[in-house]
Amino acid sequence: MLLAKGSAVRQITKKRINWYGSVTVHPAIAGVRIFPRVESLTHRVLENNVLQVQATIKLFAVAPPATDLPGQNGQSPRCFSSLVDTTTFIRLRPLAHPRDILSIRHEVGIEKTTMRPGRISVIGRLDIEVEYLSPVSLNGRVTAFATGQPVAGAKVQVLDMEQEEVLYETTTAADGSYAFEGIDAGTYRVRVQASHYEPREEIAVLMLQDTVNFVLHRRLDQKDVAAN
Repeated sequence: MLLAKGSAVRQITKKRINWYGSVTVHPAIAGVRIFPRVESLTHRVLENNVLQVQATIKLFAVAPPATDLPGQNGQSPRCFSSLVDTTTFIRLRPLAHPRDILSIRHEVGIEKTTMRPGRISVIGRLDIEVEYLSPVSLNGRVTAFATGQPVAGAKVQVLDMEQEEVLYETTTAADGSYAFEGIDAGTYRVRVQASHYEPREEIAVLMLQDTVNFVLHRRLDQKDVAAN
């Protein structure tokens, strides 16, 4: 994992998929060699950061040079081909935009071939390597100690470690959750303040994503005093 400029981290995700195909050949052919080639590779980003990759692989069955088979116009058909379509889905880390997909590299190979009269069955592999940018994010939830209920409207601040400078600020939602997207990677202090509660402060270490939860205690002057 390499740190990228700005507020994103360069990620690489790899996946190997198996594919199956066949090539129709002359019934009398023997000693053929099979070669695969990726004809096309397309992709699109689906919901929940799932990348769909569709590949079309062309299979070549090439007979030895000495092969002499009857063909049209007196020419020997020494090369046969077919197409194989395959689709895979790859789970990525969070993406801010489809353009954050930087590259999709591939390598295709043959694992096993089975020769039958007039047909060659092929089992192959396709290795895919996706390089992309994933935004740095900080999130968490703020709850009350006494009740365990969420604290809505609490102020959440991200501060510099060395100074009191507030770098980012937000408020908690109705369920007590908060989130910051696009923060630069680094180490920060996270401070939470809410009416009638003691403030809390924690450390956040962001390389890609960190979750910092807070449990707040009510101020002493806000607690009910039990009657004797």
